[in-house]
Amino acid sequence: AKLTVEGTAALTNNDTTLQIKDNVNDDAIGRGGNIGFGAYVNGTMRTLAGIGALKTNAGNSFNGDLTLYTRENGQANLSDIVYRDGAKANDLIVVTGDLGAAFMGLKVLEREKEVFKVNPKNQPDLDQYTYLVERQLKPEARKDVIRLLSDLKVKPTSMIDISDGLSSGLLHICNKSNVGCDLYENKIPMDPQLISTCEEFNINSTTITLNGGEDYELLMTISQKDYPKIKANPNLTVIGYIKEKKAGCNLILRDESSVELKARGWGSKEN
Repeated sequence: AKLTVEGTAALTNNDTTLQIKDNVNDDAIGRGGNIGFGAYVNGTMRTLAGIGALKTNAGNSFNGDLTLYTRENGQANLSDIVYRDGAKANDLIVVTGDLGAAFMGLKVLEREKEVFKVNPKNQPDLDQYTYLVERQLKPEARKDVIRLLSDLKVKPTSMIDISDGLSSGLLHICNKSNVGCDLYENKIPMDPQLISTCEEFNINSTTITLNGGEDYELLMTISQKDYPKIKANPNLTVIGYIKEKKAGCNLILRDESSVELKARGWGSKEN
């Protein structure tokens, strides 16, 4: 498969950032055009070697840390694009899949790493955490949901992917759309393995789903008239309602009390 890639190579050993764009009209060293990811990496290494950023006495070995940031670009019809700013009062808040598993997978791996450092002969037993670890190590974009929504003839009024936690994503939508929300704690989808592992670690599972991040599920709002089209679908869960802005952004707890919804995930600025 081919893709057009644009990215940066950060040369952390000399505090320099080099921008490399692999586009047809690119002036960067190396070849441009549409390339596979492997060719992009190889071209980046050749580029770095050309400016003296790589040692070449033992092949293309790099003296320091190298981080590649890549971006995949695509095209779509304007009528099909969903933005973050279209949510309206009384819309339903809907999420795909389940939340929190990726973060707990990371917590499990971090714990096992510490155990291994103390005793390298003690090999980790991850059988009971398989789903959590896979969610951390093998994130998948929910392209299937885009096809599903198309088949159901449902166009969300707003949408965002959940990378920094549910609360952060929902507050992004509310801020961009100039609305409030009611998010129901008892409606947030969680895998049983997440719940049991949170109990083992003595961590509140709701906190993990709200702030953990790296789930890469889709958070969207849809018109109530579309509810009959999604209500029986196991991939989609209604977790709340969009309200007028003056109502604020609220988390409705299991005891039906209400607290202000705040973002505590990585890089959050909403709280």
